[in-house]
Amino acid sequence: MSDSAVSAFSVRTSGLSTGRVMKLRPPSPRITMNDTSSLWARQLEARLECLIQLRRGWDGYQAGPVTFTNAVFALNMLDRLYSASIPPPDLVPGYSGDLQAEWHIGNVDIELHVKGPNEVIAWRETPETGEDGEEISLTNDFTAVGEWIKQLANSANAIAAAAA
Repeated sequence: MSDSAVSAFSVRTSGLSTGRVMKLRPPSPRITMNDTSSLWARQLEARLECLIQLRRGWDGYQAGPVTFTNAVFALNMLDRLYSASIPPPDLVPGYSGDLQAEWHIGNVDIELHVKGPNEVIAWRETPETGEDGEEISLTNDFTAVGEWIKQLANSANAIAAAAA
């Protein structure tokens, strides 16, 4: 994304300094975020921008775009889970405004289904978990997923070392 581009995830002022008094609508629930800092977050912003702009029916049926609140929550979550040792996850839109963040590296799969803010289903499959994997429901404590990411990074580093 170029420096001059502004997206829904940019932290910019609107430049509205007309001196006019504007009538404001009643407050609505909003999620705000600070500047993201990780490389993942900066790389994922453009993809999330595309996902929130999907047209209804993008899947050939009636699927809607990823909701802005889900995109912001996912971006904040992934920013905090960042590991320089692995690439950012693939982002896949869901049918009802939800999305999944997915890593498939070596023989490890991790999927984070963001159904809504503070409503995430985390799943992973490793040689230790077997084909069924393990699944946990999360709200605001992602410590377990942080450990999964560390293990995935260690696995990715081992794969890279073996290939060298």
